[in-house]
Amino acid sequence: MQEEKKNNSTADIPIEPEQTFLFEPSGGEMESSEPYADLTESAALSAEEGQEPYTPKKKKHRFGGVIYVVSIVLFSVLLGVGIIMVGNDVFGMFKEDKNVQVNIPEGASTADIANILKGGGIIEHPWLFQVTSRLGHHDGTYQWGLFELSPRMPYSEIIYALQQIAPDIETVTMNISGSMSVVEIANMLESNKICTSEEFLGSLQSESHGFDFEREMLVDRMKFQKTEGYMYPGNYTFFVGENADTVIEKIYQSFDQNVCQNLKEELAESNMSLERVLTLASLIEAENVDPAEMPDMASVLFNRMNNPMKYPRFELKTTRNYVDQIIKRYSVIANAEMCDAYDTFVCDGLPIGPICNPGVDAIRAVLEPAQSNYYFYYVDPATKAVQYMETQDEYERVVAAADVVS
Repeated sequence: MQEEKKNNSTADIPIEPEQTFLFEPSGGEMESSEPYADLTESAALSAEEGQEPYTPKKKKHRFGGVIYVVSIVLFSVLLGVGIIMVGNDVFGMFKEDKNVQVNIPEGASTADIANILKGGGIIEHPWLFQVTSRLGHHDGTYQWGLFELSPRMPYSEIIYALQQIAPDIETVTMNISGSMSVVEIANMLESNKICTSEEFLGSLQSESHGFDFEREMLVDRMKFQKTEGYMYPGNYTFFVGENADTVIEKIYQSFDQNVCQNLKEELAESNMSLERVLTLASLIEAENVDPAEMPDMASVLFNRMNNPMKYPRFELKTTRNYVDQIIKRYSVIANAEMCDAYDTFVCDGLPIGPICNPGVDAIRAVLEPAQSNYYFYYVDPATKAVQYMETQDEYERVVAAADVVS
């Protein structure tokens, strides 16, 4: 009993848990048996005591904040630029100060008018003009006819001007032929009192009119007119006393649509520069023949180009006519080098540039020439009938016979 009692009394004495020292008793540092506390156990104890478990704090990164700030700044800049562009169009600020005549057809909708104004360089954003017109309840109030406007006019003035009965402005309809040169076109504009020849030629030579194809014009001191070949032929309606710039823009717009846009794929597949295509086409256009003959005539030009050792020169009378009737007549200073660069009886291969302003038929003939063995053609001056020959002897016989007849 006493032994049992003794054992019980020993069991009742609480046993202290082993202590783990992080340091030696002498105060010296020692390695811990567990360098870090067991976080899982600590988290469990904290949960038992009703505390939130310990979670290590993540380090905050500043990169996300930088992106946010940059995004806000970029958005603000873009918004500011957009506001400036819209304001510039609506109020006519910082735009070219010139007068432009526009023709508003009868029954034109606000959308039609907005596109016409855009095409004339009066406004930049047709959708914005339409919104302004709708919000101001101006739709359906516009008149039709010829109006003289300016890009510097704010929308409010443009709308007011288009609501007035159009003044009676005299117009002239003229035909630009493909066989005409730039100088001849300039003289015709002056004779019809549209603009002076000097204004027209000066604007062509010194200014860009905002068309991509202008960058493809060959600039060379040997060229008589750098824009020769780009005056697309057709019927045009101009105003008496019209600004030379707007006259050029109308012609360039027609060239851009009929050549650069409508023949875009064919031009790309030809692997020829636009200048080269126009130069070849002008040699065909200058003959003033039936369009059905043009692909065969183009084949002659290509056959000679592909055989330069035997046929180094084209020897075309149309190029000599251009030298004698255009360059020598209208050039301020006679330039023998320039004349030789165009005269295919003197220069090898193609002339330095177009000699007239070809239409789509001649251009398409160059892009899609016929396949033949012809190296010569003869065009009857009176009837414009074309004969084709393979050899020099055949050509000389045809020419001799034609001289006898004439």
